Amino acid sequence: AGIGGIPGDVLSASDDAWQWAWEVNVASVLRTLRLWWPHLRAAGGKAVATLSAAALQSYPGAGPYRASKAALLSALEGLYYESAGSGVSVRALCPGMVRSDIINLQRYAEAAPLAASRAAAPNPFVDYIRDAMTRAEPASQFAERVLDGLEAGAPFYWFTHPETLPWIEARHRAIIDGRKPFTDFGMPA
Repeated sequence: AGIGGIPGDVLSASDDAWQWAWEVNVASVLRTLRLWWPHLRAAGGKAVATLSAAALQSYPGAGPYRASKAALLSALEGLYYESAGSGVSVRALCPGMVRSDIINLQRYAEAAPLAASRAAAPNPFVDYIRDAMTRAEPASQFAERVLDGLEAGAPFYWFTHPETLPWIEARHRAIIDGRKPFTDFGMPA
């Protein structure tokens, strides 16, 4: 699912934070797809990349995460068309909250400077996510739902947490109507 919890947003996140989010959340997925594509094609397999509902949402406080997930979604949309006729089905798995360590930067040695900068400048959004994670669906339960969904023929845009859909719809409605970005998620802005 990648890495989150990187401090900062568009202007305040360091170049290192942006690069790390890109490498983990986008480049590593694309490299993996290229590596496994011949095997998937030979077996008529299923390529599923885990993004996040955040790929289609806009909110303050998670710039590198949000932007990298949106970039991966765009790449997968291209892969969907590129893979036509290959025998490989492509899906963009866009979950909501799943209990994990995604925002625990201490897991990674390369994130030590990022974790230190987060401690120096607390982010209300990250604090909200950390608290929400304690109530989120356990990862093992989510994994079972994903396997069941694959067997049932999940769609390309695969939203596993319906509670995220009103936010996504509101964002797209704001875009269509020419309004400012939608940010009312019941979390700190």
